[in-house]
Amino acid sequence: MHQIPMNSLRHEKMRSEFAKVGLGNVHRAKEQIKMLTEKLLRLHIPEAEKDRTDPIVEMFTRRLFSHDYLIGRQEAKQIIGPEVVDAPQAVEQAMMDLYNMYAEDLELNAPYNPEGILGKETQKVGTFRRAYIESADGCWIYRTVQEIKRIQVQPTQFGIQVRQIEERWVADND
Repeated sequence: MHQIPMNSLRHEKMRSEFAKVGLGNVHRAKEQIKMLTEKLLRLHIPEAEKDRTDPIVEMFTRRLFSHDYLIGRQEAKQIIGPEVVDAPQAVEQAMMDLYNMYAEDLELNAPYNPEGILGKETQKVGTFRRAYIESADGCWIYRTVQEIKRIQVQPTQFGIQVRQIEERWVADND
């Protein structure tokens, strides 16, 4: 197969255009995060105190570089202010109990292991709960259904094949 040489100037221009598209997408995503942060804060901080929201938005959208950064209660009080309150012990315990129920149901402490799911079987369908949305109107679960198979890849070697059957929000009717 012959490779057609590309004019390096044209190649650089194409790379530059691709970079602009990628950076444009990143910029739009960051602006959307900023907009959502402002909207959420407006639910709790009056418009008359807008001067308080700007530094908070700046902190969450520009200064903290990772969504993985965990903000504890004391730091949240410093960043956000008086809207962050300590929950009474009974409320805090109820929140932890609820979290533990979700953690158990979503298997948050168990690594995903298709081999372990199969056990000695060669094929199995697994249903996995991934997320919940609950309100006074009902409960919705983001559910994934997978077909898991043990397949032979060489005469003495086996592998695992995972096929997505379904992935969607479903009403919890339990």
